Amino acid sequence: ALLKSQINPHFFFNTLNNIYSLIELDVAKAQLGVLKLSKLMRYHLYKTNKDYVEIGSELEFVTDYLELMKLRLQDFVRVEFEENIGTRHDMVPPLLLEPFIENAFKHSQSGQSSNIKIDINVVRTGNQLQFSCSNNFEPVNQLDAVANGIGLKNVKKRLELLYPNRHKLQITKEDNQFSVLLDMELEKSQ
Repeated sequence: ALLKSQINPHFFFNTLNNIYSLIELDVAKAQLGVLKLSKLMRYHLYKTNKDYVEIGSELEFVTDYLELMKLRLQDFVRVEFEENIGTRHDMVPPLLLEPFIENAFKHSQSGQSSNIKIDINVVRTGNQLQFSCSNNFEPVNQLDAVANGIGLKNVKKRLELLYPNRHKLQITKEDNQFSVLLDMELEKSQ
């Protein structure tokens, strides 16, 4: 619960900064961003107080988050999001995927690149959920500080607590590519 509670302020702080920077560039987009953020906040307030949420709800949150980020970065970001999970009623811990996706945007922007590419895939195979997220980045000295932020540490600890010996997490950084591969068991809907 403590790890999950730390995600909320971290996420909102970063999202508010994104909208703040958008205000100067395009007021209409900033207004749309506030509406998207309010939808995300409703999810945080009303869904994440449970230990598990339906994977369909979690993926809707991811889609809304991606739309919010694309509002700000649409001129130079290409995001590919594919999901093939079949039934959307099996359960996952809330906000488990969000830190990886948020970091993909952070890593890509750390070098002020104008050619951001982020690929996200969520696939169900049997009772396993396979999540992958990769992004390009330009190497900078501060990248290691970004890579070791609170979001990744928290999600690793949550996985250890919730899925001991029932998940595999692989994080790699090489050739200007940052990749996350998570394989974990889905919880059956109740």
